[in-house]
Amino acid sequence: MDKQGKKYQKMKKIKSLYLHVPHCLRRCNYCDFYHLSGPNPDWDSFESYLYASWPKHQELLQQRGFAIGELENLYLGGGTPALWGERGAKFLTNFILERGIVLSPTVESTLELNPGGRDLPAVVSAWEQFGVNRFSIGVQSLRDEFLELLGRNHTARNSHQALEYFADRGLNYSVDLMLGLPYSAKFKRDIADELNSILRYSPPHISIYILTTKPDYSHNGNLPDEEWIRQEYLLVSKLLVASGYQHYEVSNFAQAKHKSAHNLEYWQQQTVAALGPSASGLLLNSDRPSGATRYRWSGYPADPRLELECLNVSQLQLERIYMNLRSEVGLNWGQEFNQEQQAIFVDDLLPKWSERGYLAKQPHAHRVVLGSLGYLMLDSLLEDLYPLLPE
Repeated sequence: MDKQGKKYQKMKKIKSLYLHVPHCLRRCNYCDFYHLSGPNPDWDSFESYLYASWPKHQELLQQRGFAIGELENLYLGGGTPALWGERGAKFLTNFILERGIVLSPTVESTLELNPGGRDLPAVVSAWEQFGVNRFSIGVQSLRDEFLELLGRNHTARNSHQALEYFADRGLNYSVDLMLGLPYSAKFKRDIADELNSILRYSPPHISIYILTTKPDYSHNGNLPDEEWIRQEYLLVSKLLVASGYQHYEVSNFAQAKHKSAHNLEYWQQQTVAALGPSASGLLLNSDRPSGATRYRWSGYPADPRLELECLNVSQLQLERIYMNLRSEVGLNWGQEFNQEQQAIFVDDLLPKWSERGYLAKQPHAHRVVLGSLGYLMLDSLLEDLYPLLPE
């Protein structure tokens, strides 16, 4: 083995990659992700951007002592990556082969798509040939009036057709549903009815998101109040748990063995590589307590640039506590706090959290895991913790 080969062996191997595909047919009026909308996506520019990004990405990884290893997780998000279609599947197949990227035999490879997309069977088939084995479907609502309010490019009928297609073929898929939609009270939204309709297809995974908007959002004056959203969220959680789903993260529910492997990497603060406009990755230093590098892509389409942020120990701890609390990982107060902080947490905060029904179960081995009500109150719980955290 030559010196270069030995050097590669010593590199820390990255097993998760996120690829951001920015194009959409139509812009949803609430969307805060980087995207470009229109009927004729410029795939040439996007693909050129990926080609130009790769050497810069490799240089960053080598500088930090990393290399892309055999991928266990690959996530194609957006935007609407399914729009890339057969062309995208062929391009990405060649792209990873030319760069020596290997997908593990057990890889979880996810593709986001919207109902009502063009020629769904052909798109699914092409991406399955590439290696996609999990699909995330942006249903959002099964009521046409709400879909129109959100600026979605599909109908409730499209959603039922897509769900039936995936269920009949026994494919691995997830469904996105949104809460807190504008005019929910006026149009008498029945979230239980919509959810029960989705459950008839028994999707392996369901994600539930509360609509968040910017100050200039056109429907801000007609959003439901906090109590409405609280009741929707708790009802959805109750129904899904009763239907056999595990509420394993604030917004995510899964049947057995169907948790999102890629997202778990983010929630557990693991190293994740990223490519594509606005995509963000995280590189943890080999000596984890010494910090990390977060990077984000910009300069689309002409000049791929990396924006770097160095995170110190305190910043990593703050993020870790937040991410762990919002998932089944929970807060390990024995590891995160010194003895004085532990005493304050155990004597003051823990009894209050337990009394108010925020916990999923009794704390065990210095670890506390939140239940549905705790997830809903997460921002308030973090405020409780601020006095114990580094400035």
